[in-house]
Amino acid sequence: MKLTIINQPVCNRGDQAAHRALIRLLTERCKNAEIDVLILDKESRVATFAEARNNVKYLSFPSIRKHKKAMRRALHLPNIGLKVLPLFSDIRRYNKLITQSDYVLCAPGGINMGGYLDWKHTWNLANAQALGKRTGIFGRSIGPFSEETMAQRVFKRRAIEILLRVDHLSLRDKHSQEVAQELGLSYTPSIDTAFAYRPDAELALQPGFTGGQKYAVFVPNQLSHKYHRSKFKQASLDVLYRSIMETILAKGYDVAMLPQLFGTEKVDRPYFEFLAQGSDRVRVHVLSDTLDCDVQQKVISGASFVVGARYHSIIFAINNHVPFLCLSYEHKMDGALEDLGLSEYLLPLGELLDHDNGIATLAASLHSIIKNHDTIVSQLELARKKAEAIVKEAFSDLLHRINEHT
Repeated sequence: MKLTIINQPVCNRGDQAAHRALIRLLTERCKNAEIDVLILDKESRVATFAEARNNVKYLSFPSIRKHKKAMRRALHLPNIGLKVLPLFSDIRRYNKLITQSDYVLCAPGGINMGGYLDWKHTWNLANAQALGKRTGIFGRSIGPFSEETMAQRVFKRRAIEILLRVDHLSLRDKHSQEVAQELGLSYTPSIDTAFAYRPDAELALQPGFTGGQKYAVFVPNQLSHKYHRSKFKQASLDVLYRSIMETILAKGYDVAMLPQLFGTEKVDRPYFEFLAQGSDRVRVHVLSDTLDCDVQQKVISGASFVVGARYHSIIFAINNHVPFLCLSYEHKMDGALEDLGLSEYLLPLGELLDHDNGIATLAASLHSIIKNHDTIVSQLELARKKAEAIVKEAFSDLLHRINEHT
């Protein structure tokens, strides 16, 4: 069987964790499958992301990214546009691999088909379906869909058409599932794919950070995507993040900052270094962005608690039974915690920014998770088992769909 994975995000340690978990599931349960991962990005970026397996090939098509505007136009007139794009030689080469596949699977990820208005992502699925391929979407978030502009209305219409045609759709959070219900879509409930495995890597030591000191992990998020910029002011975020860092230090913990974006134009580490200016640099450790997702989880497993404004920093905390505070900025975070009965550890980032007592609210929540550490750990052990069961049940449904006609 030939399986092709598309729409795989790279340069993000959270996406890397979900990808590794998916590849491990596939190679364990589909031992005879040949898996191609087609990535529309530079080969150098793919190399630092890949999961080495004998039956998994990573194929890079960076030049296809330059056709983004053409993809958008194609989706406005799909009956014509999807036939015209293969006139480009790189898309013909790409499509040759798609046509050789028995099944095309959209990788786990975020709200590209929704708030991010990602035409390239949407074209990738529409293109596979236009080539007559059976398609599935595993462990993603969708929505929200706006209809304020013509482009948004067209995007929503095409997204719904694609979602109606897939023969497996698993959604990783409660709010995405509610969007699917409103649109009349059939779906399988899931949760983040990274919960399928709990890795145990060697801790890569860095100067000043041994992992032996008492520390908390703090993962800010600059929220630079245009979808977020209208909601969050950069200067206000900077002030809040620095206040959080100082609050953690004042409670007697070192701060370990784990960059999740790497190898691209927008990386986390310079922003973390900027936030750390003026703090006690002996006790604030901005760790390397070369630490892969398994090592990041090892760092988190040794922390007293996590404060995270990135989705996967919270997934990693739950996966390793580490108490956390989630600074929520998207429905994927709210929905995942609601699914696991952990909403009490969620603090909406917008509310912290809008209220004068935002940092006091966070400090009180920090005091609570420190005081109730052992009780929370027991709660997270149960939540993690539940999450793993949800992912594996969704994966069983995917396998059933794949095997139906292959």
